[in-house]
Amino acid sequence: MITKRRLALSAAAAMLAVPAVSVIGAQPAAAACNFISDPLQHSSVTDVSRSGGTVSGSGTIRVWARMNCGATVQFKLQRKVCGFWGCNWQNVRSTGAKAIPDTRGDHTYPLSGACHSGTHSYRMNYRVVWAKFVGDAIESSVDEGSSRTVKFSC
Repeated sequence: MITKRRLALSAAAAMLAVPAVSVIGAQPAAAACNFISDPLQHSSVTDVSRSGGTVSGSGTIRVWARMNCGATVQFKLQRKVCGFWGCNWQNVRSTGAKAIPDTRGDHTYPLSGACHSGTHSYRMNYRVVWAKFVGDAIESSVDEGSSRTVKFSC
């Protein structure tokens, strides 16, 4: 399930926003880079497709402002692996955790990997993590979701 969180801060709370450089040691990309709100307008992933011996998919984030210096996004192309203890999603390819881009607009991250022999289920997954003010504390927020699961025989 895809969840979206928005935080509206009062003017007093916004003035208390602490730059990420003083909290996590990161260098801020812009003067307005704080823990103000959710840095994204939209996150999405495409269904996985197959071409020959390769499976591929892509993830897109729509950045409306880099107001949250510590925000990261990660996209994963995953394959379902089942064994004695049940089934789990195993990463075929991953972008790793990347900082949210400085520029406004859509940013797409394509991923592709080998189609494993046999019949397997594949999906694209995304995870966005950022910090925000809640009252007088800084808490971590997460937005994650997945594409539809598709099966391919290779």
